[in-house]
Amino acid sequence: MVNIVTVASSEGGEQRDYMVDVGFGSDGPSSPMLLREGVEIEDPRPLGMRLAYGPLPANEHSDSKLWRYEVRTEPHGKWTPMYCFTELEFLPQDYEVMNFWTSQSRKSWFTQTVVVMKRLMQGEEVVGSISLGSGEVKRTINGEEEAVEKYRNEKERVEVLREWFGIILTEDEERGIDGMATQLRGKN
Repeated sequence: MVNIVTVASSEGGEQRDYMVDVGFGSDGPSSPMLLREGVEIEDPRPLGMRLAYGPLPANEHSDSKLWRYEVRTEPHGKWTPMYCFTELEFLPQDYEVMNFWTSQSRKSWFTQTVVVMKRLMQGEEVVGSISLGSGEVKRTINGEEEAVEKYRNEKERVEVLREWFGIILTEDEERGIDGMATQLRGKN
């Protein structure tokens, strides 16, 4: 789906803008990031995050600048751009149009798989995540990943959603995947 990044301003005193993104997944920021180039944040997964500001390599005009959210998985590793955004304000109808292709096209990754991710907290600190995808549930803590459960069919996936993520589907919601490319057809 189209990722929504919110640029929030602090109240009172000095004007400080933050990038807030709660929907990107396991490689996304786990807390607001100061909207300032080069500020780095450490996190269990990915190991580091930062914001960079400038043109994209594909831009024809070097004055076309965007914010880039970048991550790295090793202490002194290469920074990898994950997405870019602008400070231009979008309206709900803009997101409806932008979201249409990703939610409807057979070529879109989002119509071909079901993915769920939940952060694991220790007090106020993110220490890892639990994710569902490709027939298994994985737990990642402090960068160490392990498969904790496998599922082969929709009945098992619904149970995994309830057990690991606290997601309880109604009967109608369970049937909503029938006939979709993402439906698991393994033996019950």
